[in-house]
Amino acid sequence: MPTPLQPSAQLARSSSSPHPAERPSRRPIRPKRAAVSHLFAPKRERDVAHPENRVFAGVLERGAGLIDDPGFHSCPRQRGPIVHPNAIDPVESGLVTSLAHPGGNVTGLAVVNAELSAKRVEIFKQLLPRLARAAVLWNVANPGNALAWRNTEHAARVLGVDIKSHELRDSGDFDGVFATIAQERPDGLLVLQDALTLAHRKLIIDFTLRERIPSMFVGKEWAQEGGLISYGDLLPERYRLAASIVDKILKGAQPADIPVSQPMKFELVINLKTAKALDITVPLIMQMTADEVIE
Repeated sequence: MPTPLQPSAQLARSSSSPHPAERPSRRPIRPKRAAVSHLFAPKRERDVAHPENRVFAGVLERGAGLIDDPGFHSCPRQRGPIVHPNAIDPVESGLVTSLAHPGGNVTGLAVVNAELSAKRVEIFKQLLPRLARAAVLWNVANPGNALAWRNTEHAARVLGVDIKSHELRDSGDFDGVFATIAQERPDGLLVLQDALTLAHRKLIIDFTLRERIPSMFVGKEWAQEGGLISYGDLLPERYRLAASIVDKILKGAQPADIPVSQPMKFELVINLKTAKALDITVPLIMQMTADEVIE
């Protein structure tokens, strides 16, 4: 049985990723000023990105999953660099030409949610050997989540898990989606992380505990706040690296020449208190290989 940090040969052989199409590069322009928006403040980000405010948009940090915001795509990015600390699959979604050579005015850090999605299904199956039916909660309005969903679906099929998509488009969809999941009673729930789900993580965690549904999350914040298990990179470290990229640009570097970084460290966090409340026995090998065990 593979450990949580070692992908199984079965999934490695069966996984594949599409070859992204390249798009023309844009001529970079040195920023006059930095405009850094607050994480999880979509209204403010739309204001900063609006064409009327283009003169102030020197360097813009945006929260994960907001690349689908019309204000972002309508913003004339050639007027100033954009540093994205949470870009979900930036090549596939068209933010950059390639990770090594962004080719335009957008650079930053790539979230490897899609690549890790299959791994999360595998870890979840290790925790719940009898996992036969799983639900996936995700924001379908965010195009960056599409590949993560496809990889999750593929991994589940390889491991013999029947999986069902439960789609969100905005915060008003939670009640209806929760009611459907509660009625269907899946063996487990996987939550794809972006700005929408992360901003409502307490609501989601409370639902899984109330309905006694074992759930797999991405960032360690979920497990620390009561979620059963999480596997992903470190959010604070991602923003520290984004800040260093902002510093380089303000000193004259061009975003087209700054490779998009990817997280190198991932943490498996297990909440034993939640596991006990759900009558789940966590295998000793998983407790030993976890980066953090909450008791």
